[in-house]
Formats: sequence, C-alpha cells, structure tokens
Amino acid sequence: MTSAHGRDDDTAWRRPAGGTEPGPPPGQLAVDTRARIVPGSWENLREDFAKHEPTYIVDAESGQGARYPVGQFPAFREFLTKEYKPVAQTAEGVIYKRDPTKSTQLTALLR
Repeated sequence: MTSAHGRDDDTAWRRPAGGTEPGPPPGQLAVDTRARIVPGSWENLREDFAKHEPTYIVDAESGQGARYPVGQFPAFREFLTKEYKPVAQTAEGVIYKRDPTKSTQLTALLR
C-alpha cells in the first residue's frame, strides 16, 4: 500500500501475483493498522474519488483470513456494491469495475 505521501507504508506489504501463502512475507509481522486511521480519511477518499473516479478497484482483502474485509467498512461496501461490479476473482482478491450505468453515489462514503 502506498501512503497519501506517495511512499510505502511501513506496515503495508505486497504479495507478488501467484503467491499462495496468506499473510505478510516471511520476516514481516502482521500488524493491525486500524488504530492509525487518520480522522477525516473517509472525507479525503470521497474527495479524491470525486476528482479522480477510479475505473477499477481491487479488493485484496477478500479471501479467507483477510484482516480487513470490505464488510468491516459499511460505507465503502455500500459504495462498492452500488457503483461497481465484480469482473474477476483471483487468489489475490476481487477486481471491481465501475458500472457506467450508475450515477456517482460518493455520499455513501460520508457515513
């Protein structure tokens, strides 16, 4: 994951495509980072999406053992299900594509 400042977050990790083992790579601790969510994050996301509406969203926390499944974030889950449709599912997650027939419902992220 990349922080808002464009650098890798020290608690985030990436798994190469085709990786089969859940969790962080060997030698890195799995850290719960929810306590580090900055106040105003949903507002910042809503504003960013309003300016730069993403065509695709990748949910890399959808499999078994996911630490942050989208269901833990009701406003984002609602936005995702109303505005996007799943187009692919891999071992690494679900890829959603913006449904062009939908109107923007960014207000769901404010809840």
